[in-house]
Amino acid sequence: MIDETYIPEGTVVGMSPYVINCHKTTFGEDADLWNPSRWMVPLEHRRKLEASILTEWLTKVCI
Repeated sequence: MIDETYIPEGTVVGMSPYVINCHKTTFGEDADLWNPSRWMVPLEHRRKLEASILTEWLTKVCI
């Protein structure tokens, strides 16, 4: 179950890393720009940013 929506067993669920990693609510209005300074923030805020990063490895996805 995702967000109270039943997902049947065997259903393929996909997400776009680009869309997730450019989320303006999380990363700011300039989320689609390369801005390394966004990571130069207090540790607590940086941990929230890090928790929002979507990465992939072959057939597995970490969110």
